[in-house]
Amino acid sequence: MVGMTNCTDPDDEDDFNDWYNRVHAADVIRSPYFWNAQRYRKLEGDLTRYAALYETSLGGSEAFKSYMTWPERVSEMHPRITNVHVWSFDFFAAL
Repeated sequence: MVGMTNCTDPDDEDDFNDWYNRVHAADVIRSPYFWNAQRYRKLEGDLTRYAALYETSLGGSEAFKSYMTWPERVSEMHPRITNVHVWSFDFFAAL
């Protein structure tokens, strides 16, 4: 599963990234639905500034739906998060 985000205030970017890494991504990995996450920062182009790749064995859309209704989920989002897009993919081929 891929999540795309932006921080709305450059002055809060460090706090945003700290929250994302220590709270949000840690919570996702702590859930029984995902087992790994990696974050990426955009180098150029018009997409959102950050991308996160979450690995799951359930299939992205099933894992995402399960996580969103997981009773232990930390549901508070950072006040500066925007442009949240989530795409789910199923495994296609090992190259």
